[in-house]
Amino acid sequence: MKKLLLLNAIALTMVACGGGGSGKSDTPPASSSASTSSSSVASSEAPSSSSSSSSSTPANSNTWELVWNDEFDGSAIDTTKWSFEKNCTGGGNNELQCYTDRADNAFVADGKLHIVAKKESFSGQAKVDDDPGYNAGDTSVKRDYTSARLRSKNKGDWTYGRMEIRAKLPQGQGIWPAIWMLPTEWKYGGWPLSGEIDIMEAVNSGSAAYGNKVHGTLHYGDVWPNNKYEGTFYIPPKNVWEEYHTYTIEWEEGEIRWYVDNKHFQTENKKGWFTKGSTNENAPFDQKFHMLLNLAVGGNWPGNPDGTTTFPQEMLVDSVKVYRCPANPTTGKGCATNVDSAIKPLTGHPRITGEFAAPPLFTMYDDALATGLKFDSYNPNGAISYSQIAEADHGTVLNVVKTGATGNVYFNIPAGSANLSTWGTGGELVFNLKVNSMAEGAKLLIKMDSGWPSVSDVAATLPATGVWGEYRINVSDLIAKGNSIQSGIANLSSISNIFVIEPTAAMNVSFDNIRLVKP
Repeated sequence: MKKLLLLNAIALTMVACGGGGSGKSDTPPASSSASTSSSSVASSEAPSSSSSSSSSTPANSNTWELVWNDEFDGSAIDTTKWSFEKNCTGGGNNELQCYTDRADNAFVADGKLHIVAKKESFSGQAKVDDDPGYNAGDTSVKRDYTSARLRSKNKGDWTYGRMEIRAKLPQGQGIWPAIWMLPTEWKYGGWPLSGEIDIMEAVNSGSAAYGNKVHGTLHYGDVWPNNKYEGTFYIPPKNVWEEYHTYTIEWEEGEIRWYVDNKHFQTENKKGWFTKGSTNENAPFDQKFHMLLNLAVGGNWPGNPDGTTTFPQEMLVDSVKVYRCPANPTTGKGCATNVDSAIKPLTGHPRITGEFAAPPLFTMYDDALATGLKFDSYNPNGAISYSQIAEADHGTVLNVVKTGATGNVYFNIPAGSANLSTWGTGGELVFNLKVNSMAEGAKLLIKMDSGWPSVSDVAATLPATGVWGEYRINVSDLIAKGNSIQSGIANLSSISNIFVIEPTAAMNVSFDNIRLVKP
């Protein structure tokens, strides 16, 4: 359940073996002979639903052992296994619902847990349940929707295992069902330092943009807004709002695998995650986590409901099962199931080892982007784009085209914020640039970024249009200028975006040989 962020395009993929059976078996698939270490990077497009499923042929005698489950066969929600969260805070995502403990929003019937989102006026709590000062009787926040969020915290908490949830999802614009996990004790600090595991999320199911996609994601890294996340989507062959599907993770020390209907579609491992400030290579996914089931309305990711969205909306959960691996309960290793050797681990955001971008020279861009950086952009209105093009006498250069006022392109440090303090005395930022065209009055802001509004920027001196020129500025001078848009200043010891390009109006500009130098 994404918190405090807008999803960018994440690296993604998928396919499945169909999902609408009716039994409630307690036996997971047998272990596969494929090695978990050979799991593979998901491609950027989903394969067609006709792709074959991975083998489920048992290779050894190790089988998962059921340790916790809820089949929802009773007449009421089992409060020895689940607690209700009650608040109207918006989940950190500007969601529109109040979460309640009313039977109107969550109940058990016909062997299913029903989580129901309703369009209705409701007043409730202004603080999250675990926050100091939380008042269960508070009614200071008024919302236009209600729903439910259940969690197993202190009633079902696990480190490693197979988490398997069979559910049918709702459909509609602004509708956001989620099956996910949070740390029980937050050992490494607040979100997302202690991690988040999203087993399944879907937004706007059935829409032209999102269709039948379900997402699996990890959150980790640094504090917001320098938080990191990585994940992919999967497209089951049968619609998630028409059929029940089984959503699963297999979590062992140093690796997590995602499945839909026992089809393996994603792997992430400790080489691609980290917790800032921790030297533990398995952090943060080596602690006890609990499960959450909820149905959100609106928010930063899906956007708001519109005239096509009907209410009530309902997520149906047929069963929740948690297994441990008896082969090695301490690490969870030895029971890997249906591992597809074609799925390589997502690259994630590897932790920085040693000094990043050490003097006397760090070339960020010269025919290609430096190892340890990635291109990204802030582009809410589709007004800015970037590409690499051939340029006479310059080889490959970076070209940025902006058609409006809002947006920028930047070099991100995916491994987390880097300490560039050694550049603060005597270091210079230097680059070549050529303005191909520009609107009258346009400026070119160059920034270093520690997370908004901790940003420093300078208006670069521009050469004549169509002519290559060089710009240079002392790093200390750039940092001292601070944020020209909102009060703030970049922290050189915690830089997350090392080079930000932001024309203030329409401009076509090319860059080459972007570097930090220290004579």
